[in-house]
Amino acid sequence: MIEDTVPEQDHVIRYVKPSLVHDNKVNGGAFTLRKDEEGLSVNWLEAFGNDDQTDSVNEIRNLCRISLASTGKFAKLNLITTNYK
Repeated sequence: MIEDTVPEQDHVIRYVKPSLVHDNKVNGGAFTLRKDEEGLSVNWLEAFGNDDQTDSVNEIRNLCRISLASTGKFAKLNLITTNYK
C-alpha cells in the first residue's frame, strides 16, 4: 500500500466500473469497502505535476494495472479533512 498526505485543495480520482454507472451518474457503491479492504484505491491528480488535470488522468490510464472498460468512469473527489472520535 502506498500512502501520501494529500493536501485538502487537491483531488483524487477512482475508477468506477460500468455496472456502477447509471445514466452517467456514479453509484455510491463504488466507494464501499470490501470486507478485506482497509481503504479505497485512488489516484492523486496533482501528484503528476500537470497543470491540466486531463493530462494527469491520461497518465493514470497509461499506468493503470487493471483493465479499464470503455464505458467505465473516473470519479473525481475533493478532499475534506475530518476528525472522527
